[in-house]
Amino acid sequence: SVDVEYRFVFIDLLFNDFPFTTVRYPGNGIAVGFDWKKSVGAIGNRPNQNLLGALGGPQPVNFGFGEFMSMCTKKGVKGSDIQIMVPIYDANETGLTSTQMLASIPNVVQNNADWVEYSNAPNDGSNPGGGIDWAAMRAANGHPEPYGVKIWNIGNEPWAEGEYGATAAACN
Repeated sequence: SVDVEYRFVFIDLLFNDFPFTTVRYPGNGIAVGFDWKKSVGAIGNRPNQNLLGALGGPQPVNFGFGEFMSMCTKKGVKGSDIQIMVPIYDANETGLTSTQMLASIPNVVQNNADWVEYSNAPNDGSNPGGGIDWAAMRAANGHPEPYGVKIWNIGNEPWAEGEYGATAAACN
């Protein structure tokens, strides 16, 4: 829509001369159950996600993974300088606190493996993970070449209070 395009133009103008060296995605969204699969593809087809937790209701993700990677590419940031934050809590795990449950997603390990494949697998029909050919999906979404993301952060400060351990030593 025009409104979405206007926002992207505004963001581009705002950060036009801002130097990018290394960046991470999705930022704090990972703390409230961000699901990358709901952030790719045509904007109008994306389901809403609750990225604000208790601060607000679900909203569309109009600046998803593809838009983020496009912005980085336009700014000259290489995939090897991008940090992707992946969720750490599985919605089927027992004993999660309410905060951890809010940040959980179904089948977290497979979800994260799929994200790596979507980002980095060649679009050559090899489909290294089996199941959905995520490289082909990335190509269908307008980016046939792998992004080359090398840094995958496991959660967002998982040693912090309320996470898996209250200290770096206690987090395992």
